[in-house]
Amino acid sequence: MSRSGTQSSSNRTPAAHNICQMAGQLVGKHGLSAPRVARYLAEEQRILGDTRAHCAWQAVESVVGDLLNGYAVTAKPVLH
Repeated sequence: MSRSGTQSSSNRTPAAHNICQMAGQLVGKHGLSAPRVARYLAEEQRILGDTRAHCAWQAVESVVGDLLNGYAVTAKPVLH
């Protein structure tokens, strides 16, 4: 039974630091193939109808691209 105002882990969008961690792990495991893997996983979630997971994997793909292009990726909040 779930309480109102709470979300199960499958309903939450991953936090920025989780996206960065996922991207780093993907690059570590798949190297230059990591963007293709992330794109595949995003498309799979789109087909399955999971919009949040689809968007999360798209974000992972974007961060993977940044990592492979030599950008330092951090998920720390910045106040402007």
